[in-house]
Amino acid sequence: MSKLFILPRESCSSLHWLLEEPFVHSAHLDISSQTSHDLSRILIAAGVTKLGQLVGLAGPELTNAENFAAQLGMRSLRVARQLLYRWSSALTSDERLLLKDCAAGVSTKPAEEDSFPKCR
Repeated sequence: MSKLFILPRESCSSLHWLLEEPFVHSAHLDISSQTSHDLSRILIAAGVTKLGQLVGLAGPELTNAENFAAQLGMRSLRVARQLLYRWSSALTSDERLLLKDCAAGVSTKPAEEDSFPKCR
């Protein structure tokens, strides 16, 4: 899929919508252009296509490479750590703070004031 028509998006201000952020097929957090083209296929086959699912495997700081690798059937922890680092680096500082809220037990249900994220 071409990234020609993808609009830049603003930093997410809602934990709920951040966890719903997809990271395959040219999404904001898609790193497949920097990695193997098989990555998207592997993630989809494992049912891991949203940031919330990734957080469930690797933790809110995206550092649990052992669990992430085991769930995806990866044999290399080095590669798993590199992937998690790339996703973490793609997040804004505000988005990383929201993930820390997730670790602290903040509810992930949408609040009434949580609107759908806007594109710029």
